[in-house]
Amino acid sequence: MKRIVPGLLLMVVATLQPRPAAAQDPNDPLLNMQAIAQALGVPCAYCHTRQTDNSTDFQADTNPKKAIARQMIAMTREINARVQAASGKAAGQAANVHCLTCHRGTPVPQRLTDIMLRTLRDKGSDAAVAEYRELRQKFYARDTYDFSEPDLLNLAQRLADARPDDAIALMTMNLEFNPKSARSYIVLSRAYVRKRENDMAIAQLKKALEIEPENGIAKGYLSQLEQNRR
Repeated sequence: MKRIVPGLLLMVVATLQPRPAAAQDPNDPLLNMQAIAQALGVPCAYCHTRQTDNSTDFQADTNPKKAIARQMIAMTREINARVQAASGKAAGQAANVHCLTCHRGTPVPQRLTDIMLRTLRDKGSDAAVAEYRELRQKFYARDTYDFSEPDLLNLAQRLADARPDDAIALMTMNLEFNPKSARSYIVLSRAYVRKRENDMAIAQLKKALEIEPENGIAKGYLSQLEQNRR
């Protein structure tokens, strides 16, 4: 029989000791560092300290993001405790939030329209359209961002009066992905009206009615513009 090295024996015994209750569920995202990294879409070195030899020091506290992560984990636990208390449900029955609930694959959770609006203001419509395309290519069919029409349409509608060129850029792009979007043509029409290009505005409304012949908004706007043109 082989002789067991005392140090090795201690390690084996340690692995067999009962773990604290908080560490018993390795699938809990609040206790699983890999799950947290996946939720944020980042490597371990995003919060831990990267060493010069490309290794990661998991014990060091020199990376400020590690302190932020600890606060976020504490905040999440507090939210879950409040939900449990408010619902009166036992642990495991109340709905819980995790890192993935907000982050969904990004280190800083944001609405897509907020990202677009900031880029529009800082860099212009060309940069915003390019950013949208990049995010769509990377995250489409995932839960990270909402690539459905409503939010983008609402943003363009808000921009149509004050920044019509930005609205036109967004809706032109949207029509590439959603060619049957009558509302996109209606928003385009509104933007062209603000630019005093009524013929272009009328053309957009006619395209909207080709898609939705009974669209009351398009009919009403078209009637007004044609009367003004007379």
